[in-house]
Amino acid sequence: MSSKNAALFACIGMTLLSVLLAVGFIRDFSGVLSGVVPAMRLVSSGIHLLAGVSVAVFFRVPSIGLVTPAGVIRAALSLMMALDRAGSGGLA
Repeated sequence: MSSKNAALFACIGMTLLSVLLAVGFIRDFSGVLSGVVPAMRLVSSGIHLLAGVSVAVFFRVPSIGLVTPAGVIRAALSLMMALDRAGSGGLA
């Protein structure tokens, strides 16, 4: 299995999980409105939903070609070189 196929498979799984988390968030939201569920449960459900959607987006970005591993490595190396220059007083 190539890394692109693995990312797509993970993206599909995380999308399904995000839908499940969204349904739970809506259920908790309606429970808070009716006074059955405490408000802290809504905060916890919202954090879970945000984390699930963030991971789904993280898995989706490489599969559509917005970010390539080479581009990530290039960006990390340029950041490390800039930090190195800043640490040496900019005398590079």
